[in-house]
Amino acid sequence: MKITRFEKAESFRGVNRTLQMIFFATACFMAFFLALKRLPVIDITREGRYSLTPETISYLRTLSENVDIVGCLALGENSSLGGDRLRELQNLTNRYEEVSPKVQVKWVDAFKAQAEYGFKNPYRILIRNADHSVWVSPEELYSPQEDVFLGERALTSGLWRLANPEQKKALAVVSKDRWEAEGPWGFRRLGEFLQERNIQARQIPLSDLEKSSLAGLDVVFVLGDSEKATVTQLALLQRVINDHRAGVLVTIDESPSDALKRFLYFNGIDWPGIRVEETDPRQKTPMGEMLIRDFQEHPLTQLLRQNEAAILSRGNWWDLKPREALVDVSAWPICESSAKSVAVGGTQKGPFVLITALERKSSDGTPARLLVCGSSDYLANAYLTYHGNQTLLESSLDWLMGNKNLLSIPPRARQARQLGITSSQLWRMGGGMLGCALVLLGIGVVRWITKPR
Repeated sequence: MKITRFEKAESFRGVNRTLQMIFFATACFMAFFLALKRLPVIDITREGRYSLTPETISYLRTLSENVDIVGCLALGENSSLGGDRLRELQNLTNRYEEVSPKVQVKWVDAFKAQAEYGFKNPYRILIRNADHSVWVSPEELYSPQEDVFLGERALTSGLWRLANPEQKKALAVVSKDRWEAEGPWGFRRLGEFLQERNIQARQIPLSDLEKSSLAGLDVVFVLGDSEKATVTQLALLQRVINDHRAGVLVTIDESPSDALKRFLYFNGIDWPGIRVEETDPRQKTPMGEMLIRDFQEHPLTQLLRQNEAAILSRGNWWDLKPREALVDVSAWPICESSAKSVAVGGTQKGPFVLITALERKSSDGTPARLLVCGSSDYLANAYLTYHGNQTLLESSLDWLMGNKNLLSIPPRARQARQLGITSSQLWRMGGGMLGCALVLLGIGVVRWITKPR
C-alpha cells in the first residue's frame, strides 16, 4: 500500500508533538532542579534591584553638605568582590547621585586611590565631606550568605555616621563568654551590628553592674541571667529609667528572680509565669523554629507592619501581660503569638503577649522607656541576620533612644523570601502541582488518541 503525502505529514506532526512534550518536560525538570540548588531573586522595578527605599531617598534629599563617595576599581578584582558585584555597587552609587545633587560618586584605579585619596586598603569605599571621612568595607556590603546584597544599608549607614560623628553609647549586661561567642546563641553579631551603626557598646557581667558607671549611656541591654537579678542591681536600672538617662531593654530567658518580678510589676507588667509554645504550622518553619507575625499598632512596629516581616526565633517565649490602670505608666503589647499557641504544661491558649513596651511619663516631657522581651533568641547570632529581626532591633533602638538616630531608616537588603511551611504542606504543594501537570498531559493524550485520522 502506497503511503500518501498526507499520511507522511501526519506522522511528522506526531513526532514533532512528541519531541515538544519531551523538550518541555526536560525544561521543567531542569527548572525545578536549578530552583532546588539556587533560588533566584528577581526585581522587575525600573531600577532593577537597586531601587532605594523611601526612607533613604528622604534622607538623601535632606543632606546639607556635599558628600563624595569614592570607590576603588580594585573591588572588581577576583580577590575582592568580583566584576559582577562591582557593577552592582556602581549601579547603586549612581542611584545615590541621581537622587541627591549633594552626592558625587567617583571610581578610581588603585594607584590614584592610594596617592590622592589615602586608601591604605584599596578594597574599601570612602565617604567624605569637608570635615570628616568614613570607610565602608566589603564585609559590610555583603552578608556571609553569598547572594544577599547589603550595599544600601552600608552606604546609608556610612552617610549617617559622616553627618553624626558623635557616637552613641550602649551597655550590654551579659556574660563575657556569650557576648564574644561566635556560636549560634552568642551575641557577637549584636556587637558588630551596633558598631556598624556608630554605637559604641561595652559589656559587663550582671555581677559587676553595681560597680559600673551608668552615666552617659543612651541604651542598656540586659541579656539573660534573669534568675540572678538582685534588688540592688535592679534599683540601679530603675534609677536610670526614672532619671530618663537611657532606654532599657530587658530580655528574659530563665524564670526571673523575685526581685525581677517586682521590678516588672512596678513598671507595669504582671508575671503569669507562662511559657508559650507555638502550634500554628503557619507560624513555624520546617525546622520547628518560631515565626512571630502578629504586630500591634505602635511606632516601634511601624516598619514591621509595612514590610510584613516576621521575627524568627528557635524556642519558647515567656508571656508578658501589661498591667492596666497605672497613672504614670503607659504599656503597649508589641507582638503576640497566634491564637493557636498554648502554654507549656498548661491549659491556657493564646494569643500571648511576647514583647511589651513601657513608657513612664515625666513633668519635663522626656519619656523614660523600657522594652521587655520574653526571650533573647532573636538577638542571637543564629537569627540576627534575618531581616525581620534586624528591623525590630533597629526600631527598638530608635524608640529607646528617643528617635535620636537614623536607625529607623533600614536600607533594604536583597534577600530571598522565606516561606514558613511544614514538610507535609510542602509535599502537598508539590503533589498538587504534579497532579495538575498529569491532568493536562492526560487531556492531551486522550485528545491525540481520539482525534480522527
